[in-house]
Amino acid sequence: MRQAIELSIGFLHRSFQRPFRERWRPQAACFAHAAPNRLDAHRRFFGTDVRFDQDFNGIVCVSRDLDVAVPTANAAMAKQVKKYLDTLASRPTSNLSDTVRECIYVMLPSGLCSIDNVANRLGLNRRTLHRHLAREGQTFSSIIDEVRSELATRYIGNRDLTSISDLLGFSARSAFSRWFRSQFGCSVSEWRATQLPSLKSKRLVAGIAK
Repeated sequence: MRQAIELSIGFLHRSFQRPFRERWRPQAACFAHAAPNRLDAHRRFFGTDVRFDQDFNGIVCVSRDLDVAVPTANAAMAKQVKKYLDTLASRPTSNLSDTVRECIYVMLPSGLCSIDNVANRLGLNRRTLHRHLAREGQTFSSIIDEVRSELATRYIGNRDLTSISDLLGFSARSAFSRWFRSQFGCSVSEWRATQLPSLKSKRLVAGIAK
Protein backbone atom coordinates (compact mmCIF):
# COMPACT_ATOMS: atom_id res chain seq x y z
CA MET A 1 0.00 0.00 0.00
CA ARG A 2 2.82 2.41 0.85
CA GLN A 3 4.46 1.84 -2.54
CA ALA A 4 1.13 2.23 -4.36
CA ILE A 5 0.46 5.56 -2.63
CA GLU A 6 3.92 6.94 -3.41
CA LEU A 7 3.62 5.78 -7.02
CA SER A 8 0.24 7.51 -7.35
CA ILE A 9 1.49 10.80 -5.92
CA GLY A 10 4.61 10.57 -8.06
CA PHE A 11 2.48 10.04 -11.17
CA LEU A 12 0.28 13.01 -10.23
CA HIS A 13 3.36 15.18 -9.73
CA ARG A 14 4.83 14.14 -13.10
CA SER A 15 1.49 14.73 -14.84
CA PHE A 16 1.48 18.35 -13.68
CA GLN A 17 5.18 18.87 -14.28
CA ARG A 18 5.50 17.34 -17.73
CA PRO A 19 3.51 19.96 -19.73
CA PHE A 20 5.62 22.74 -18.19
CA ARG A 21 8.94 21.06 -19.05
CA GLU A 22 9.77 20.54 -15.35
CA ARG A 23 9.55 24.26 -14.51
CA TRP A 24 6.60 23.66 -12.17
CA ARG A 25 7.26 22.80 -8.53
CA PRO A 26 4.69 22.12 -5.79
CA GLN A 27 5.06 23.63 -2.34
CA ALA A 28 5.12 20.18 -0.74
CA ALA A 29 4.44 16.49 -1.30
CA CYS A 30 2.56 14.92 1.61
CA PHE A 31 2.19 11.32 2.77
CA ALA A 32 0.16 9.87 5.62
CA HIS A 33 2.64 7.10 6.35
CA ALA A 34 5.89 7.40 8.28
CA ALA A 35 9.10 8.67 6.71
CA PRO A 36 11.75 6.23 5.42
CA ASN A 37 15.26 6.22 6.87
CA ARG A 38 16.53 8.40 4.01
CA LEU A 39 14.67 11.14 2.13
CA ASP A 40 17.24 11.77 -0.61
CA ALA A 41 15.32 9.98 -3.38
CA HIS A 42 12.00 11.62 -2.48
CA ARG A 43 13.47 15.12 -2.38
CA ARG A 44 15.35 14.57 -5.62
CA PHE A 45 12.21 13.38 -7.41
CA PHE A 46 9.77 16.00 -6.12
CA GLY A 47 12.29 18.83 -5.95
CA THR A 48 10.52 20.30 -2.93
CA ASP A 49 9.64 19.73 0.72
CA VAL A 50 8.47 16.15 1.36
CA ARG A 51 6.37 15.66 4.49
CA PHE A 52 5.37 12.42 6.19
CA ASP A 53 2.88 11.54 8.96
CA GLN A 54 0.43 14.01 7.44
CA ASP A 55 -3.38 13.91 7.46
CA PHE A 56 -3.58 13.17 3.73
CA ASN A 57 -1.68 11.88 0.71
CA GLY A 58 -1.31 14.54 -1.95
CA ILE A 59 0.44 17.56 -3.39
CA VAL A 60 0.24 21.09 -2.00
CA CYS A 61 0.39 23.96 -4.47
CA VAL A 62 -0.94 27.50 -4.69
CA SER A 63 -4.37 27.75 -6.29
CA ARG A 64 -3.17 29.99 -9.11
CA ASP A 65 -1.02 27.11 -10.40
CA LEU A 66 -4.22 25.37 -11.48
CA ASP A 67 -5.19 28.33 -13.69
CA VAL A 68 -1.89 28.65 -15.56
CA ALA A 69 -2.15 27.98 -19.30
CA VAL A 70 -0.21 24.92 -20.48
CA PRO A 71 2.59 26.21 -22.76
CA THR A 72 2.37 23.26 -25.15
CA ALA A 73 -1.43 23.28 -25.35
CA ASN A 74 -3.01 23.30 -28.79
CA ALA A 75 -6.60 24.54 -28.53
CA ALA A 76 -7.53 23.44 -32.04
CA MET A 77 -6.13 19.94 -31.51
CA ALA A 78 -7.79 19.64 -28.09
CA LYS A 79 -11.13 20.57 -29.64
CA GLN A 80 -10.76 17.93 -32.36
CA VAL A 81 -9.68 15.23 -29.90
CA LYS A 82 -12.60 16.03 -27.59
CA LYS A 83 -15.01 15.92 -30.52
CA TYR A 84 -13.62 12.56 -31.62
CA LEU A 85 -13.77 11.06 -28.11
CA ASP A 86 -17.33 12.35 -27.62
CA THR A 87 -18.26 10.61 -30.86
CA LEU A 88 -16.75 7.36 -29.60
CA ALA A 89 -18.58 7.66 -26.28
CA SER A 90 -21.96 8.20 -27.93
CA ARG A 91 -21.56 5.65 -30.74
CA PRO A 92 -23.83 2.63 -30.26
CA THR A 93 -21.73 -0.50 -30.14
CA SER A 94 -22.08 -4.04 -28.86
CA ASN A 95 -18.34 -4.37 -28.41
CA LEU A 96 -17.03 -2.11 -25.66
CA SER A 97 -13.47 -3.38 -26.04
CA ASP A 98 -13.28 -1.87 -29.55
CA THR A 99 -14.39 1.50 -28.22
CA VAL A 100 -11.86 1.30 -25.39
CA ARG A 101 -9.18 0.40 -27.94
CA GLU A 102 -10.01 3.49 -30.03
CA CYS A 103 -9.87 5.71 -26.93
CA ILE A 104 -6.46 4.29 -26.04
CA TYR A 105 -5.13 5.08 -29.53
CA VAL A 106 -6.10 8.71 -29.07
CA MET A 107 -5.13 9.15 -25.42
CA LEU A 108 -1.79 7.29 -25.28
CA PRO A 109 0.48 10.20 -26.36
CA SER A 110 -0.88 12.38 -23.55
CA GLY A 111 0.71 10.11 -20.93
CA LEU A 112 -2.61 10.08 -19.07
CA CYS A 113 -4.21 7.01 -20.63
CA SER A 114 -5.38 5.26 -17.47
CA ILE A 115 -8.40 3.05 -16.96
CA ASP A 116 -9.99 5.76 -14.81
CA ASN A 117 -9.59 8.41 -17.52
CA VAL A 118 -10.90 6.12 -20.26
CA ALA A 119 -13.85 5.05 -18.10
CA ASN A 120 -14.64 8.68 -17.33
CA ARG A 121 -14.54 9.55 -21.03
CA LEU A 122 -17.03 6.75 -21.74
CA GLY A 123 -19.33 7.82 -18.91
CA LEU A 124 -18.56 4.77 -16.79
CA ASN A 125 -16.74 4.09 -13.55
CA ARG A 126 -13.70 1.85 -13.24
CA ARG A 127 -15.53 -1.18 -11.85
CA THR A 128 -18.26 -1.04 -14.49
CA LEU A 129 -15.68 -0.86 -17.27
CA HIS A 130 -13.80 -3.81 -15.75
CA ARG A 131 -17.01 -5.83 -15.60
CA HIS A 132 -18.04 -5.13 -19.20
CA LEU A 133 -14.58 -5.92 -20.54
CA ALA A 134 -14.49 -9.16 -18.55
CA ARG A 135 -17.74 -10.24 -20.25
CA GLU A 136 -15.95 -9.82 -23.58
CA GLY A 137 -12.95 -11.80 -22.34
CA GLN A 138 -10.75 -8.70 -22.17
CA THR A 139 -8.99 -6.54 -19.59
CA PHE A 140 -7.86 -2.94 -19.86
CA SER A 141 -4.25 -4.04 -19.46
CA SER A 142 -4.49 -6.58 -22.28
CA ILE A 143 -6.01 -4.02 -24.66
CA ILE A 144 -3.46 -1.32 -23.90
CA ASP A 145 -0.65 -3.86 -24.39
CA GLU A 146 -2.14 -4.86 -27.76
CA VAL A 147 -2.34 -1.23 -28.90
CA ARG A 148 1.17 -0.46 -27.70
CA SER A 149 2.55 -3.57 -29.40
CA GLU A 150 0.98 -2.63 -32.71
CA LEU A 151 2.18 0.98 -32.53
CA ALA A 152 5.66 0.00 -31.32
CA THR A 153 6.28 -2.22 -34.34
CA ARG A 154 4.97 0.57 -36.57
CA TYR A 155 7.18 3.28 -35.06
CA ILE A 156 10.31 1.32 -34.32
CA GLY A 157 11.75 1.47 -37.81
CA ASN A 158 11.94 5.24 -38.13
CA ARG A 159 11.79 6.83 -34.68
CA ASP A 160 14.17 7.08 -31.74
CA LEU A 161 13.34 5.33 -28.47
CA THR A 162 12.53 8.51 -26.57
CA SER A 163 9.88 9.64 -29.04
CA ILE A 164 8.41 6.12 -29.22
CA SER A 165 8.28 6.03 -25.43
CA ASP A 166 6.37 9.34 -25.37
CA LEU A 167 3.96 8.30 -28.12
CA LEU A 168 3.13 5.10 -26.26
CA GLY A 169 2.45 6.97 -23.03
CA PHE A 170 5.42 5.79 -20.95
CA SER A 171 6.85 8.13 -18.32
CA ALA A 172 10.44 7.22 -19.17
CA ARG A 173 12.44 5.48 -21.88
CA SER A 174 13.58 2.82 -19.40
CA ALA A 175 9.95 1.92 -18.65
CA PHE A 176 9.30 1.48 -22.37
CA SER A 177 12.41 -0.72 -22.74
CA ARG A 178 11.29 -2.99 -19.87
CA TRP A 179 7.77 -3.25 -21.29
CA PHE A 180 9.11 -4.03 -24.78
CA ARG A 181 11.27 -6.89 -23.50
CA SER A 182 8.35 -8.33 -21.52
CA GLN A 183 6.12 -8.26 -24.63
CA PHE A 184 8.55 -9.32 -27.35
CA GLY A 185 11.13 -11.31 -25.39
CA CYS A 186 14.06 -9.21 -26.63
CA SER A 187 15.45 -5.69 -26.57
CA VAL A 188 14.48 -3.05 -29.14
CA SER A 189 17.90 -3.27 -30.83
CA GLU A 190 17.61 -7.07 -31.07
CA TRP A 191 14.13 -6.78 -32.55
CA ARG A 192 15.32 -4.26 -35.11
CA ALA A 193 18.22 -6.49 -36.14
CA THR A 194 16.06 -9.55 -36.71
CA GLN A 195 12.68 -8.16 -37.80
CA LEU A 196 13.31 -5.01 -39.84
CA PRO A 197 15.26 -6.70 -42.68
CA SER A 198 12.44 -9.22 -43.26
CA LEU A 199 9.79 -6.49 -43.13
CA LYS A 200 11.67 -4.43 -45.72
CA SER A 201 11.98 -7.46 -47.98
CA LYS A 202 8.24 -8.12 -47.77
CA ARG A 203 7.49 -4.48 -48.66
CA LEU A 204 9.88 -4.66 -51.61
CA VAL A 205 8.22 -7.83 -52.92
CA ALA A 206 4.78 -6.28 -52.48
CA GLY A 207 5.92 -3.19 -54.37
CA ILE A 208 7.26 -5.25 -57.27
CA ALA A 209 4.03 -7.27 -57.39
CA LYS A 210 2.03 -4.07 -57.77
